Amino acid sequence: MRTPADGVYFMTYNSKTKMDFLDPKKRRSHNIRLFIGYALVGMALLIGTGILGLYAFGFDFNRKTGEIIQNGLVFVESHPVAADIYLNGQSKGKTSNRLVIAEGQYSLELRANGYRTWKKQFGLEGGQIQQLVYPFLFPEKLVTKDVQLYASAPTLVTESPDRHWLLVAKPGSMVDLEVYDLTTTTNNPVNITLPASVITAGTGQQKLELSEWSTDNRRVVLKHTFNGSTEYILVDRETPTESQNLSKVFARPNTQFTLRDKKYDQYYVYDASTLSLSTADLKTKVITPLIDKVMTFKPHSADTVAYTTEAGASPGKVVLNVRSGADTYTLRELAKGDVQLVDIARFDNHWYVVGGTNAQGYVYIYKDPVETLKRKDGRVLAPMAALRHENPRFVSFSTNTRFLSVQTGSKFTVYDLDEIRLYRYDTALAMPETYKATWMDGHRMMAVADGKVRVFEFDGTNTQTLQGADANYPLNFDRDYKALFVMGPSMDVPGKLALTRTELRAQQ
Repeated sequence: MRTPADGVYFMTYNSKTKMDFLDPKKRRSHNIRLFIGYALVGMALLIGTGILGLYAFGFDFNRKTGEIIQNGLVFVESHPVAADIYLNGQSKGKTSNRLVIAEGQYSLELRANGYRTWKKQFGLEGGQIQQLVYPFLFPEKLVTKDVQLYASAPTLVTESPDRHWLLVAKPGSMVDLEVYDLTTTTNNPVNITLPASVITAGTGQQKLELSEWSTDNRRVVLKHTFNGSTEYILVDRETPTESQNLSKVFARPNTQFTLRDKKYDQYYVYDASTLSLSTADLKTKVITPLIDKVMTFKPHSADTVAYTTEAGASPGKVVLNVRSGADTYTLRELAKGDVQLVDIARFDNHWYVVGGTNAQGYVYIYKDPVETLKRKDGRVLAPMAALRHENPRFVSFSTNTRFLSVQTGSKFTVYDLDEIRLYRYDTALAMPETYKATWMDGHRMMAVADGKVRVFEFDGTNTQTLQGADANYPLNFDRDYKALFVMGPSMDVPGKLALTRTELRAQQ
């Protein structure tokens, strides 16, 4: 016999094993055991995959009852400081945090030393994701001080869009203004004076009102009312000598000037006596007619205008139109009222057009109406939402354009364009129908009621009462929401009016 060293190997086997596989019964038994093993492994894989799939879709097991439950996901953040999270009274760590919790109803509280507790009741569905990333905590103790004392009421207070500059007209003068830098802690004003020729001299009571700021945050258009007439002034806060009287430049007294695409040298010019809307170029001094028989309008960008008109409308009606470029599109008829509400905005790369009247009882929201009508495929244009609201007086988009508010006094109807959700509530705050609440930011509104600043969230919750303020003036924040600036009762001289600053960071 040759050995392995000779390069030849011999295979040996158990004769009993060979006989086992030759036996049909034993071979069948072996195959059955093999198939059972494969089946068990397959079932294990299926069960494991199913469990992973359930977890992926938010499902879990109740360890006590054995029931399958579906979780949701909640992201929680707070500003301006981190806060402790309490969910149904149980501590859940600090913001920013992600909570994986079972579907159900919850009570959430955010607590931080020196700040007021933020609260919210919410429901969570299985598989749902909620973004509670907007809570703003206000200090428990407000620290307010005078920035400037005034002997009489200023006729104008206005803030630049970037919340960097505050412009105040000195009492008793139409040409002397104070400019406050809100990014500083001292807030000492810089005095500027407009050329006397810019403002038409008037007798008796006069006033300045905000028309619109340019996006350069340097120039602002003001409306000057005097002797029963109006004129519009372009104020350059950096170089006051370059300020201009738009009404005189274009020889259009008693007509409204609105910025076109927020550019200081481009305008929409509206003549209420002829109901005509034109465009104007400050560089060329040329006015170009645009639309006739316009009753109310709201422009967006350089070539889009939403407006109402009686042209083509049924008796007792007005038509809501959108002009885009050189084309005009009709959205619907509205009941004619003395208050006609029109707005237009972009959110999440979509156009939203809003229309209604105080006689309508509804405010309609259209999503991308121009694109729909351009198709000309016979599709009927329908609103994405019809908001029922009795005697609507104001409409406004939040600063992030996610929310649309419809207001009459203390009553609000708010529509969430992101979650397609409606909120209807009464704040019970003492606000007349002619008073318009404004947006503090993308999630909160603010107003003056009973002589105090009130802040409440888009859904009417977490109402906060801050310092005293005069309802005739706007409420202003610095760019980082570190402080609130208002015209209100002086903190130092009782009975006097002052520009005050309230700190929105808790004093340590």
